[in-house]
Parts: sequence; structure tokens; C-alpha cells
Amino acid sequence: MNNFDELHDRKNSHSIKWNSEFLGKMFGKQDILPFWVADMDFKASAPLIEKLKERAEDGFYGYEFRPDAIKDSIVEWCYRRHEWEIDRKNLSFAPSVLNAISVLIELNSQSGEGVIIQPPVYYPFEELIVNSERKVVYNRLVEEEGFYRIDFENLKEVASDPNTKVMIISSPHNPVGRVWTEVELTQMAQICLDENVLLISDEIHMEFIFNSQYFLTTAQLEEKLRSNTIQLFSAGKTFNMSGNTIGIAHFNDKKLQNKFNGFLTRFHLNGVNVFTTTALEVVFTEGEPWFNGLLTYVEENLAYVEKRVKEDLPGVKLFKPEGTYLLWLSFAEYGFKGRELEKLLIEKAQLALDPGRWFGEQYSSYARLNIGCSRFLLEEALNRLSTLIQNGFK
Repeated sequence: MNNFDELHDRKNSHSIKWNSEFLGKMFGKQDILPFWVADMDFKASAPLIEKLKERAEDGFYGYEFRPDAIKDSIVEWCYRRHEWEIDRKNLSFAPSVLNAISVLIELNSQSGEGVIIQPPVYYPFEELIVNSERKVVYNRLVEEEGFYRIDFENLKEVASDPNTKVMIISSPHNPVGRVWTEVELTQMAQICLDENVLLISDEIHMEFIFNSQYFLTTAQLEEKLRSNTIQLFSAGKTFNMSGNTIGIAHFNDKKLQNKFNGFLTRFHLNGVNVFTTTALEVVFTEGEPWFNGLLTYVEENLAYVEKRVKEDLPGVKLFKPEGTYLLWLSFAEYGFKGRELEKLLIEKAQLALDPGRWFGEQYSSYARLNIGCSRFLLEEALNRLSTLIQNGFK
């Protein structure tokens, strides 16, 4: 039985989230509580830990192939969780989801051509586009009364540019927490199809769905639409093993998949890690009870934060997520400018949240809070925020 309340001291580990020296480099202060990078604080499931121990004790770590049984377990998982029927031949692997996006941008656009994203969105998307020497094209989400919607009129406009070749969506959306409806996904996919823009759907948070919401992958749209889409996901977020996972790519077009696989082969990006193979074998077959308990705990964390924000954080706007374990908070009512909010959170509250400016300079009065942690830590974070506000941010 997993105890999700359990606290773990990881300050001296190599954890990006917790290592004191790394926090000092990122935030200019070492002794702060981290609620930033999308890495949960929960120990992995007992079956996963046990199987990795067994694999380590085997003592042979030479070259291995990836057995077809892994694809079969992924197919079964996706059908069981989402009624998503997958032909295992349509699955490919990459070192990570971000690596897969980089490869797909490289294969489906030229230097200087446009790639659409929907800010405020997962900031590595923009970094990938810039590093690929492509043009970042914005289709900004529109905030209306605590809810974000897609600006379809603008999307049609930017997608119609013949130099725009690719669109990347976050589904569910990180950080605003939207779980896109079938109508919204259909409209986006139709625009992309009409304008010959490849639609890449990052669905890495697809298991974190709240309030009886229903997740629909773009692979479940009608055939003519899904043929122009690619779905990317992994076991990393679901089973909190991002340091030991690979990206999973689902293709609806064999030519696109062959190009993708060929690129990975050319640059030797399709190697097999023996421990990752073991991890994938166990989590999709034995990890569901652990994940169900985790999801319940995270949803209770969300309810707790909602209550505390309402009672103790006047002026802070919480965009209630339909999915993901990341909360988008607005401090805009307090009139912060530049990096004022970021400095206050670090220096006064001693908290490391993702600064809103990472998602775009116009979001500097926002912050992203990771609730994939012990309730005790979450309580401490909200106590610090409450004290900061009560003291007039002094």
C-alpha cells in the first residue's frame, strides 16, 4: 500500500526538482520549497521497484531488443483507460516526447517556416522551435472569466500562411488544465487539415483527468482528420518515472511513421535501455492500482487547494484544471510588474514555483504550482502564500 503522505528528503540527490545546488542555479536561492518542474514527489509503485531490483541483480546489461509485449501492454492500457483502439504497428518509440517533437519538426518543415503553439503553454515547445531555426507562431488562448478557450478565428489566420507547416498542442493543456472537447479538437484538426499543417498532439498528461471529464485523443477523431495527426505520450508522468522512460509516438499515416523511424535509425536514436524496458513491461501491466490511488490523492489535493485559495488567498485566481497535476494561478489583481511576483515568491515565501514569464513575458503576474506532492508540503506552501498576502507582500 502506497503512502502518498510520506515525506522524502531528496535535497542531496540528483533530483532537478529538489537538489539544493540546482535550485540555487535556477532560482538564486537554495533553501526553498520546490513546487515547479512537473515531477511528482511520490515513490514509484512497489511492483516497479521490485522488478527493477530483480533486473539489476540479474547482472547482465548488454545490448537488448524491445519485446513486442511492451507494445501489446500499451495497446491494452489505452483501450482499457480510454477505449482507444490501437494497432501496435502504428506505435514507435523515441528517447523522449520532446525528442519526438524535435524530430517531427525537422522532418515536416524547413528552416524559417512556422510552427504554431498556444500560449501560455509548456515553455520547452518554444525552445524547441527556436533551436530548430523555425519561426514561432502564436495562437494564444483567450482567458474569459476563469476559463481558457481557443481563438479559432486567429488559428485560421495563422494556419493559412503557406509558410506555417506544423502545430503543436498540449492535450490536456499544460499549464491551464483544459481537457479539450471533441468539438474543439475537431475544429483544430479540420483547420490544420484544410491548411496542410501537421498537427502534433502532446498527450503526456492524458491520465490525469478530473471531475468526470472525458479525455479524447486526436487519434479518435474521424479518419480524414486523424490521418494528419500524431499522438505523443509516455509512462513518465503517469507512473512518476520521467528519469527512466521513453517517448511513445502513435502514427495514423504510414509514410510519416516510416520517415520518423528512418530518422531515428540514421542518427542512432532508437537504442534500448535495459532498465527502461523492464519499467515499461511492469507499469502498463501492474501499475494501474497504484495509479488509481495516486489520481485520487491528487484530486483531493486539488480540492484542498481550491478551498484554501477561496478562504485564505483573496485576489489570487485559480484556473480550476480539468486535467494535469499543475495549477495555473493569477496574481494579476495585485498589479505586479516585471519580475516582482517571482522575487516575492522566492525571497519572502521561499517557494519555487514556475514563474509565469517562462510561459511568456505577458504572464509575469502568473505562476504554475505542482500539486503532485504530499498534502503536508502543499499545506506549508499555502500557509506561506497566505502569510505573504496577509503581510501585504512585505
